[in-house]
Amino acid sequence: MVMTEVGANRGYCRAVLVDRPASYACDQEGRQVSSPLLRIAHETIGEAVVVHVVGEIDMVTAPEVQEHLEKACARANPPEVVVADLTDVTFIGSSGLSVLLEIDKRCRSQRTPLRVVVTKQATIQPLQVTGLDRVLLVAASLDSVIRSA
Repeated sequence: MVMTEVGANRGYCRAVLVDRPASYACDQEGRQVSSPLLRIAHETIGEAVVVHVVGEIDMVTAPEVQEHLEKACARANPPEVVVADLTDVTFIGSSGLSVLLEIDKRCRSQRTPLRVVVTKQATIQPLQVTGLDRVLLVAASLDSVIRSA
């Protein structure tokens, strides 16, 4: 019931509890994700297409996050919103911030706005330092986004 996650680009290992033994985290379809430090799940809640991201978003994992957010953007139809739920993200680097900007641009062009949920200082601070908290539609909870959708 313990999964060992190896962060090759960070040079450390850690264990997390999961439902089944595995060497790497898997996405919703059971495919191995590009990094063992990332898990992504999708769901539709009312008028919101939600992408839950767990782990770290860095230059290794950002393409996987982008792929999932692009799929959500393609699935959403106005007046639906796309929600990047980063509640359980423990790190976001410049590659992850770039992904959020790119997806925001794409969603706006389709009239399905992107909402970004951040609750941890590790994700709030990079948005504030770069000024993206004033560019992106940022929320402090998934519930507040769902209620306003």
